[in-house]
Amino acid sequence: EHLIVSDFDDVSAEVAKESSHILFYDLHFKGSGSSHPHISLKNSICFINCRFSGGTHGDCIKLTDDCSFIGCHFSDMSSTASSGNHLIDCSGPGHTVLYCVFDFLSDDDNKPYTCIKTGGTKTNWIFGNVFMLGDGCSAVKWSGGAAAGSLPNCMWFVGNSLYSEADPAVDSFRASTNAAKRIVYLDNLVEGFAVGLDLKSSHNVLAWGGNSAYNNTTNFDTVGDVWYEFRGGNFESADANGNKD
Repeated sequence: EHLIVSDFDDVSAEVAKESSHILFYDLHFKGSGSSHPHISLKNSICFINCRFSGGTHGDCIKLTDDCSFIGCHFSDMSSTASSGNHLIDCSGPGHTVLYCVFDFLSDDDNKPYTCIKTGGTKTNWIFGNVFMLGDGCSAVKWSGGAAAGSLPNCMWFVGNSLYSEADPAVDSFRASTNAAKRIVYLDNLVEGFAVGLDLKSSHNVLAWGGNSAYNNTTNFDTVGDVWYEFRGGNFESADANGNKD
């Protein structure tokens, strides 16, 4: 068993990532076993129309800053055994995940504790993705905070569909509360979680509206200060913030 893509001959040095600015297109990365991740690279890596599957390593895709996934499919990989297991483990900020499918409903397949882990001081863009999640699996962990004197990091979470069959139910977001964070929630559909859309007290919600939440234990978390609320939104004006449950 070996890493599929790494810039080190010694696969035991998986944490030392050096290569940057690489584009992968129309590839299937299929791993096996638990000793090594699929990918161990650095920053400005882009995956387009790629498929990832197989293997039980906790962090299957290990990257740093400014990486992108566009039109990719993920299934049967990682493990829910530890809260530190993240399918896409981005140790730095500034990531883009567009039009991807996270296919983890099957009870017979492996699945991560969290699909995407990201943080830092830049903007993260998560647009138009489908999350189909089974037991113990959540969509996003947003960790880390701004360095002293910096703006808080920001996440745009727009047009995503999140569905969970987890029993017991889990939160869609496993967001730490250690630092202020800025977030935009627009036009998302969330169903089957303990908390549908997570608005922890440490978040500054820049804008939210047009979201739908159904059959969650708590559809919408308690809202603190919101800078801009889309009254009316996609629904009737009687719906607060243009959201619907």
